[in-house]
Amino acid sequence: AGDEGEPFGGVAQQLVQQGLPAVIAMQFPISDRAAIELTRAFYSSLAAGNPVDAALTTARGDVYAQESVMEWGTPVLFMRSANGRLWSPGAQG
Repeated sequence: AGDEGEPFGGVAQQLVQQGLPAVIAMQFPISDRAAIELTRAFYSSLAAGNPVDAALTTARGDVYAQESVMEWGTPVLFMRSANGRLWSPGAQG
């Protein structure tokens, strides 16, 4: 897991190792405004059928465009899914 200065360090890696297909973690504190924009853009991109890595890239770009600060680089993706897809398009369930 993480070191003493990072009590939650390694949690994302552990979740992926336990079988989650993808985990987005924040490597630094993020403002509410940037987190809201990131979430909006990320889920909009996922809903449009994009793989998780492309959706995060889109969301980072939107945070960069809105905030023009370095918070766009705060989210990191840990992924075990080979193609970045969390579900098949059109799948129900």
